[in-house]
Amino acid sequence: MAGARVVSGRALGKIDVPAALATGALVIEDAAAIADERALFHLINLAREQGAFLLFTARSTPALWPIALREDLRRALRDDGLRKIEIWTARHGVGIADWPAEPIDPFFNVNTPEDAAQAADIAARFPDT
Repeated sequence: MAGARVVSGRALGKIDVPAALATGALVIEDAAAIADERALFHLINLAREQGAFLLFTARSTPALWPIALREDLRRALRDDGLRKIEIWTARHGVGIADWPAEPIDPFFNVNTPEDAAQAADIAARFPDT
């Protein structure tokens, strides 16, 4: 992302988020190391409001990142027998964020050579985004 500011996941809770998005694009390297989940959600919401672009890099899939509520969810499923996610999310004041998937899916994931080719095609079609 040309002109993007690059920030370590460890530093996310220590930076001025609006200033970090001033270029319109931000790269978070080693996103699995993000310790301040509130700063992450603030960043995502602000980027959406401003139409800014975010790119997260990590050596592991987000499903393996250390998320604070993971153990609570595991307990609810395993110990409490909870089967409706709406009940669990209501406990935590969760909101819904609607992200348009056009012209580019903001959650496009590159896992295969075919995905990499598609990502290269997207980058060629949208060089300024």
